Amino acid sequence: MRKEINLLFFILVFVTSCQEKSTPDAILPIYGHKELDTNGDTIYHTVEDFEFTNQDGVLISKKSTHGEVYIADYFFTHCPTMCPAMTGQMKRVRKALPEITILTHTCDPKRDSAQQLKRYVEKRGIDTDNWHFLTGDKEALYTHGFYSYMMTTDEDILAPGGFMHSPYFAIVDRDHRVRGMYDGTNTEQVDQLIVDAKSLINSYSNGNH
Repeated sequence: MRKEINLLFFILVFVTSCQEKSTPDAILPIYGHKELDTNGDTIYHTVEDFEFTNQDGVLISKKSTHGEVYIADYFFTHCPTMCPAMTGQMKRVRKALPEITILTHTCDPKRDSAQQLKRYVEKRGIDTDNWHFLTGDKEALYTHGFYSYMMTTDEDILAPGGFMHSPYFAIVDRDHRVRGMYDGTNTEQVDQLIVDAKSLINSYSNGNH
């Protein structure tokens, strides 16, 4: 039941938010719920506070990403199916956008300790400059994925590797608003992510975001 409710919520938010623009000149939609404050100004969904540990044992928090455009996703190191493809696609993103921060969260913190994440990136020759593989409290990771990035994550004994998670890469802007969702296993969608992320970064220089 929890999975069905979460999936329904995700679909509703995803579909409706794709149609929303922050202003007429906004280059990308703003995903998630929105509401009006007492002055009639729109308040958009933003990423919630977080604090997780990266592959080097360093704490990474919402404050750490202040003023940055970053990309977020979920995976686990022993994933036998889509995670290797997602990691390969994210390496393409990293090469095309060396200045952007990437936050890759594990679905399986019980096995994916900071040390295991370190071994994973070293074995695959991943350049982790600005790319953080994150672990921490399981419930905090799952809740953060759902309420911040609108990504479903859960244990599932029927899923390959025992975990089910969204395959999406999310672009987050400097104000911690989700500005794009892309299938991390799809080359064309990842190509579009690279284009959109560059446009978003450039828009800050031009004063439009």
